[in-house]
Amino acid sequence: YRRNFKTIIATRERTAARLEELGFRVLPSQTNFLLVRPPRLAARTWLEKLRQRKILVRWFSAPEVRSFLRITIGTPAEMDALVKAAATIVRSR
Repeated sequence: YRRNFKTIIATRERTAARLEELGFRVLPSQTNFLLVRPPRLAARTWLEKLRQRKILVRWFSAPEVRSFLRITIGTPAEMDALVKAAATIVRSR
Protein backbone atom coordinates (compact mmCIF):
# COMPACT_ATOMS: atom_id res chain seq x y z
CA TYR A 1 0.00 0.00 0.00
CA ARG A 2 2.71 2.48 0.95
CA ARG A 3 4.68 1.70 -2.20
CA ASN A 4 1.61 2.44 -4.35
CA PHE A 5 1.03 5.64 -2.40
CA LYS A 6 4.60 6.77 -3.12
CA THR A 7 4.21 5.89 -6.80
CA ILE A 8 1.05 7.99 -7.06
CA ILE A 9 2.75 10.96 -5.41
CA ALA A 10 5.81 10.72 -7.67
CA THR A 11 3.65 10.33 -10.78
CA ARG A 12 1.47 13.29 -9.76
CA GLU A 13 4.48 15.54 -9.19
CA ARG A 14 6.18 14.52 -12.43
CA THR A 15 2.99 15.02 -14.43
CA ALA A 16 2.32 18.41 -12.82
CA ALA A 17 5.81 19.61 -13.70
CA ARG A 18 5.54 18.40 -17.29
CA LEU A 19 2.13 20.05 -17.75
CA GLU A 20 3.46 23.31 -16.32
CA GLU A 21 6.24 23.19 -18.91
CA LEU A 22 3.51 23.04 -21.58
CA GLY A 23 1.83 26.15 -20.18
CA PHE A 24 -0.81 24.60 -17.93
CA ARG A 25 -1.60 26.22 -14.59
CA VAL A 26 -1.53 23.38 -12.09
CA LEU A 27 -3.10 23.95 -8.69
CA PRO A 28 -1.32 22.46 -5.67
CA SER A 29 -2.55 18.95 -4.90
CA GLN A 30 -2.11 16.35 -2.21
CA THR A 31 -4.72 14.06 -3.73
CA ASN A 32 -4.86 11.47 -6.50
CA PHE A 33 -5.83 14.08 -9.06
CA LEU A 34 -4.69 17.39 -10.53
CA LEU A 35 -6.83 20.42 -11.23
CA VAL A 36 -5.29 22.22 -14.20
CA ARG A 37 -6.14 25.24 -16.34
CA PRO A 38 -5.02 24.47 -19.89
CA PRO A 39 -3.30 27.02 -22.10
CA ARG A 40 -4.75 28.83 -25.12
CA LEU A 41 -8.03 26.91 -25.50
CA ALA A 42 -11.05 26.61 -23.23
CA ALA A 43 -11.02 23.64 -20.87
CA ARG A 44 -14.13 22.25 -22.58
CA THR A 45 -12.27 22.29 -25.91
CA TRP A 46 -9.33 20.51 -24.30
CA LEU A 47 -11.72 17.87 -22.97
CA GLU A 48 -12.93 17.17 -26.51
CA LYS A 49 -9.44 17.18 -28.04
CA LEU A 50 -8.11 14.80 -25.40
CA ARG A 51 -11.08 12.46 -25.76
CA GLN A 52 -10.45 12.32 -29.51
CA ARG A 53 -7.07 10.91 -28.53
CA LYS A 54 -8.61 8.39 -26.08
CA ILE A 55 -7.44 10.39 -23.04
CA LEU A 56 -10.19 10.70 -20.43
CA VAL A 57 -10.29 13.69 -18.11
CA ARG A 58 -13.16 15.45 -16.32
CA TRP A 59 -14.61 18.88 -16.95
CA PHE A 60 -17.25 20.55 -14.80
CA SER A 61 -19.52 23.40 -15.90
CA ALA A 62 -19.74 25.06 -12.47
CA PRO A 63 -18.54 28.67 -12.79
CA GLU A 64 -15.83 28.20 -10.16
CA VAL A 65 -14.08 25.41 -12.06
CA ARG A 66 -15.23 25.57 -15.68
CA SER A 67 -11.82 26.80 -16.84
CA PHE A 68 -10.11 23.73 -15.32
CA LEU A 69 -9.77 20.03 -16.07
CA ARG A 70 -9.65 17.35 -13.38
CA ILE A 71 -7.01 14.76 -14.19
CA THR A 72 -6.99 11.56 -12.15
CA ILE A 73 -3.50 10.18 -11.57
CA GLY A 74 -3.13 6.89 -13.40
CA THR A 75 -0.17 4.70 -14.11
CA PRO A 76 3.08 6.32 -15.22
CA ALA A 77 2.39 5.08 -18.77
CA GLU A 78 -1.10 6.59 -18.75
CA MET A 79 0.22 9.92 -17.53
CA ASP A 80 2.95 9.85 -20.19
CA ALA A 81 0.23 9.37 -22.81
CA LEU A 82 -1.67 12.36 -21.40
CA VAL A 83 1.40 14.60 -21.52
CA LYS A 84 2.25 13.43 -25.04
CA ALA A 85 -1.30 14.20 -26.22
CA ALA A 86 -1.24 17.60 -24.49
CA ALA A 87 2.07 18.45 -26.13
CA THR A 88 0.65 17.57 -29.53
CA ILE A 89 -2.38 19.80 -28.93
CA VAL A 90 -0.21 22.70 -27.73
CA ARG A 91 2.00 22.44 -30.83
CA SER A 92 -0.99 22.24 -33.20
CA ARG A 93 -2.15 25.79 -32.40
